[in-house]
Amino acid sequence: MAVAACAFGLAAEEVTFDFAANSYGMTPVDSNTKDDPATADVNEEYPDAGKSFTFEGVTITLGEKARYWTASANTFRVNNGQQFTLSVEGTITSVKFEGNNTAYFSTAEGTYENSTWTGSASEVVFENKGANGKTGTVQVKKMIVTYEGGTVDQRAEAGLKFAEASVVAILGDPFTAPAFTKATTAAVTFASTKEDVATVDAATGAVTLVGPGTTTISANAEANADYRAGSASYVLKVIAVETYIKATEITDGESYLIVYETSVATPLTSNYGYLKVSEGIAADGKLRAEASCAFTFKAVAGTENYNIMADDYYYYMTGNYNSFNRSTEEQAEGAEWKISVDAAGLVTITNTYNDKTLYYDSEYKSYGAYAEKTDSRMQPTLYKKDGSAGIQTVEADANAPVEYYNMQGIRVSEPTSGLYIRRQGNKATKVYIR
Repeated sequence: MAVAACAFGLAAEEVTFDFAANSYGMTPVDSNTKDDPATADVNEEYPDAGKSFTFEGVTITLGEKARYWTASANTFRVNNGQQFTLSVEGTITSVKFEGNNTAYFSTAEGTYENSTWTGSASEVVFENKGANGKTGTVQVKKMIVTYEGGTVDQRAEAGLKFAEASVVAILGDPFTAPAFTKATTAAVTFASTKEDVATVDAATGAVTLVGPGTTTISANAEANADYRAGSASYVLKVIAVETYIKATEITDGESYLIVYETSVATPLTSNYGYLKVSEGIAADGKLRAEASCAFTFKAVAGTENYNIMADDYYYYMTGNYNSFNRSTEEQAEGAEWKISVDAAGLVTITNTYNDKTLYYDSEYKSYGAYAEKTDSRMQPTLYKKDGSAGIQTVEADANAPVEYYNMQGIRVSEPTSGLYIRRQGNKATKVYIR
């Protein structure tokens, strides 16, 4: 009882949630999270739906489609028509938001003006209803909650922190986890959400890369007499790369990388947009990059043109737009491209529908197709897979041990009947064991 008396006291608190720097225990999610087929049965996009997280006496309870998003900038996001709840033991008197579209929040009690709520309640539900005829996702960068009454934990913060919020690792290359620091004297336990992507030593935090995908590495400490409970995490994306060399000719049905310097064009993840960039690694005239970035060129019968495809989608253009569209069905117009490559590997890719040519735009750091070349629009180079490197990879995979994982990404030492992920080296397949 003596510990409790000195650890807690009456509260008159202003609590700041800085989502740019801290997830407060929420699972970090990015645009790649939902793409892992090994966990297709799990709600990957909104893993914390219905869960609660408490910081300095303030509890956040997430609705069905609220999450901690890390793809471009770290923010707490609430989708259109969705909500989250703040609660305390005492009385909340004000909540101030900083971020994008924060004016879209609405509450049943109190007053909400200029992205600030004022009132008197132990619990406040914030719903994203849009404003002035506009709707969209609310992106909260910072939230300041003022409350009175109740009790506040006067023990010191655990201070758990990783030096980086997200990292990318190459399968087969050495990997060192981001530097970890703490203030607490309590033991820290580390865990990985997907052990088919990476495993982690529970005591030391040392990471072993297993296969391509995205996982969250977390650190957790229980409360003790001097420090509060604490947690920290980072998103680890593990990629499998191939080695590519410059291409000087086009072969029907082959796959290629479109690259300016080391900026590799990546396939669309929605049905329209500009091609975003993944950074390759250049060495000895070759390029190491993700095989998932490759586009396939298929000859159009009776012409000298090609269809450009990726992930079974045709890429085409419409109207006067400079961006791309994709469809699983071949389009009547806009889907044919003239493609030529010179001896240095420089490639010219021009759409036959609107006569626009594909360039890397150094100002926007993306790929589009434009009617004119400017100082910021760069002609890309074409790369093809290095066949000799592929032979070495196949031989290495054939000698690698076989591992099995269940559909939640947990390693299984002795699989019984059911559906599993079978991984050998860099190759993973779904298998049904009877």
